[in-house]
Amino acid sequence: MTIHFLVTVFAAATIALAQMPSNSTTSGPVDLVRPVPGVPLSAEQVEERASSDATREVTRYSIYRDAAGRLRIESIDAQPNNASLYLLDPTTGAKVMCTVPGRVAYRITGQKLGENGFAYGFRGIGEGVSPATWTTVTEKLEDRMIEGEKFQGTRVVQAAVEQPELMNRIERWESVDLGITGLAVAVGPYGTHFARLQKLRLGEQDPVLFGIPSDYHIVDVKLPDPGK
Repeated sequence: MTIHFLVTVFAAATIALAQMPSNSTTSGPVDLVRPVPGVPLSAEQVEERASSDATREVTRYSIYRDAAGRLRIESIDAQPNNASLYLLDPTTGAKVMCTVPGRVAYRITGQKLGENGFAYGFRGIGEGVSPATWTTVTEKLEDRMIEGEKFQGTRVVQAAVEQPELMNRIERWESVDLGITGLAVAVGPYGTHFARLQKLRLGEQDPVLFGIPSDYHIVDVKLPDPGK
């Protein structure tokens, strides 16, 4: 039984995946930077995963956000077949998943990104909660300074009712004013997942960053009408 934390996914990921090559990436980084307007910035996101069998994986992303809340997220130092580029526009609801090796941009348009800014398609910290009955306890942690900014901390502890020795813990330090999470850690019986922001810089970004590159072939992904 896998014990991890809730996964957020593209509402259209399964549809897009059917039209995308098998080596394309649709999950992306965890949602440390949300598509909220008013605070343009750039940062580097680092994630580390360590499993109980001592397997360790490190991934890094460059993230840019403009004053409108548009996001550009691209992988750093990834193998060519795993390189990824994501563009998200909360003003139009457009989400673009790019396969870098093939220069193809899969575009989904017309979907709202959610009032709280989280429903834009990437998973949360951790890998998903197993089917079970869980108890949840939330507590406040001390504030922490990260990259020169103040972040408020919370801890959520989950325990399986049937097997209370199986527990998950997630700690997250967030800034509501900046619309970002500076640090998040998920710990469970099968491993840990650690994500943090570094090289944070506030300020407007080059508008060119938020458009689909001119040498990419655009494929519009059609979604079914939810009312039918």
